[in-house]
Amino acid sequence: MPTIRESLDHAAATARTCLERARRAGIDLPATVLPYRGQDLIAIAAVPEGDGRHAAQLAGMCAAGYRADLVVLVTDTWVAKSVRGGLSPLTGKPWERGEMQLLVEQHDALAKGWITEALVVLAVNRAGDAASLHLAYRQAGDRIDWEPDWREVGDLNGFLVDSLRGAMACPDLDQSLLADLGAVPAAFGLTPDEAAAYSDVAVTRYLVERGLACVSLVVSAGTERERIVRERFPDARTIGLAGD
Repeated sequence: MPTIRESLDHAAATARTCLERARRAGIDLPATVLPYRGQDLIAIAAVPEGDGRHAAQLAGMCAAGYRADLVVLVTDTWVAKSVRGGLSPLTGKPWERGEMQLLVEQHDALAKGWITEALVVLAVNRAGDAASLHLAYRQAGDRIDWEPDWREVGDLNGFLVDSLRGAMACPDLDQSLLADLGAVPAAFGLTPDEAAAYSDVAVTRYLVERGLACVSLVVSAGTERERIVRERFPDARTIGLAGD
């Protein structure tokens, strides 16, 4: 099982790719959830619309539905250059909600170096360990220039962290259903990988068809997982492990 830092590094690379593809397409990157089982990324699920609460709800659904060992939430936002300081250079007081956007639009805060665009990558595992990574960047035309990583690991708190910890403390969806029904799982002669693929397809179909998320399932070409996904959900969006 990879450490939370190792998983965070993998998620950061995926987050960078997602942002670069979105910007090349001329769109912003919505809040995105990356569920992992072991070292494997299972899906890339984006919130169609809404705020941090909707993103946290989707993260909870992905954690339970995909039986995730770790869930990562990626948000595209503004970050103060003095991330550890927490004071607005304009007022000298703690940042207020919406103030960074105001400074960008009315006080040229990006050019002045007060604020930078950044992806905030937040990871929480089943043990409740949390780690975050700020990926600051600047966009020059169609090119994204990434600045050095800024890490924060350890005693993280706040609404999103608490929401993800709560989600990861809950049992998996199949365990909850079996417990509620007082049932035992049926034996279909499937391997664990096959059973996981069928389950992932069912969860993805639920999220997509109800408009809860835009989901790309992660598959490897030529595998049984890919066959099951193509067979059971032909319209599913997929992405290769190498990002192809």
